[in-house]
Amino acid sequence: MRQEIKIVLNRYKLIIPILFMLVLLLIRDVGSNAEIGLVLDSNIALLSIVCGCDLFYAELFDDLSDVFRKMGPKVMFSIIVKRIFVMWAYLMLISSVGYWLFFVISAENRKNICMEYLKCEFAVSASCMFFIT
Repeated sequence: MRQEIKIVLNRYKLIIPILFMLVLLLIRDVGSNAEIGLVLDSNIALLSIVCGCDLFYAELFDDLSDVFRKMGPKVMFSIIVKRIFVMWAYLMLISSVGYWLFFVISAENRKNICMEYLKCEFAVSASCMFFIT
């Protein structure tokens, strides 16, 4: 698992989503808790497309696909699933931090925050899994 984390989360993939979230916080203003989920869902989906494409692009053009061909299909499948899980977990962490930053900075309505947070995380999770795979 350590090798997958090193491959999936290299330096620029750690920095770019954080900067993306900070720019999103500066640009986008929200008025209620429900709007936070709408903002994060679409933008984290875009981020998952970029990160997923970068991961698969690196596997194709950095000769990682040659290593895959030498392995069996079960090993290859387990490596791909681990890498997708690592990417998904990191994007969920970024969306969670982004939600609470949006909440602290700009949300005015403080009611039903747990339910809105869970709905947002569920929607972001579904979008990430759809667009990463």
